[in-house]
Amino acid sequence: MKNDFIQELYNLYSSKKMKNFFEFAQGEKRALLEFKLAKGDISPSDLCQKLNVSKQRITSILNSLYEKKYITINIDENDRRKTNIKLTPNGKKYIDKLSDYVLTDLNKTISKISSKDIDKLTEIMANINKILNE
Repeated sequence: MKNDFIQELYNLYSSKKMKNFFEFAQGEKRALLEFKLAKGDISPSDLCQKLNVSKQRITSILNSLYEKKYITINIDENDRRKTNIKLTPNGKKYIDKLSDYVLTDLNKTISKISSKDIDKLTEIMANINKILNE
């Protein structure tokens, strides 16, 4: 039974349909989504905590997003130790378009599942999250 569960998780993670959705859970796209949700400046240390990654990984993500002109990086004028990062209009346009596409596709998939099964899955996922966060 556990092997079947693990296999189904693997199948879900490996599916082409879910690939775009899972990209929002990590890396650059997750960082852009966090900027969008923050609706303002966010610090690299806050981003480290939200993404659960190292400072080195955040530096790499931020450098890449900066080169793509998706974010601005500014030193705080009042405290030069602080760095403030903002989503640029170009970055907002990109993440809005991408998140709309992914959510539309995910909603199409979910609409094929019964409400009863969605409720069961939601309950199971909440239980797993609770256990993982203990």
